[in-house]
Amino acid sequence: VNPVSHSLARPLLGIITTFVTVSSVTGAHIAPIVMLIVGIAHLFADGLSMGLGDALSSKAELDYNNAERAREHWEMQVNMEGEIAEMIDLYEKRGISHEDAQQIWRILAKYPHAFLDVMMAEELHLLPPNEDDNPWRGGLITCVSLMLFGLVPLLPFLLSSFPGFRWLQEAQLLASVALTVATLFLLGVIKARLVSETESWWRSGLVIATLGSSAAAVSFLVSFSLHYFFDVEL
Repeated sequence: VNPVSHSLARPLLGIITTFVTVSSVTGAHIAPIVMLIVGIAHLFADGLSMGLGDALSSKAELDYNNAERAREHWEMQVNMEGEIAEMIDLYEKRGISHEDAQQIWRILAKYPHAFLDVMMAEELHLLPPNEDDNPWRGGLITCVSLMLFGLVPLLPFLLSSFPGFRWLQEAQLLASVALTVATLFLLGVIKARLVSETESWWRSGLVIATLGSSAAAVSFLVSFSLHYFFDVEL
């Protein structure tokens, strides 16, 4: 997974999930203070659950990677010739001549650490573990980024709770939509600049903003319809 794409996915997920929550609660004609409470509670729940899930999944992946590396290292110590023969056979199946494959792996066998790294990538499709990898740090980054960007759709509603920022509910919603769509567009532009050299920045921004807005619009329509279907006043 491209690390830049993964890093951008966190704020996108945070802002879109909160945007959907705000639009659905607004569509149900729920009081702004209730909407704010639900939005913040949902924001914390999402941040903590996604951060913990990211940390646990990364730790499981790292543990598996280390276990496989230890097993391959033991096999190299016990039967190095057998491991070399396996890799030569693997390269031959990919169309490399026996002589060339043998030369490649005989040279690599002089450097056990490099041999192990390449063997894991070629045979097991596992990248060598990074000593700097910290699943819990990654989980914390996921949690914080989700919560920070998830606050964007809630900012107009938060401001309106302070004296001097009393807005009508409609104005709060419009400000929330405008701020969120602008942020989504900006994230799309950043994605195009950092991830793809060929993708148009304005197209990327427009796609991200449209997708996020579409999800919020669907959520609003569903909650609006349910509100009138059940004929309740919240």
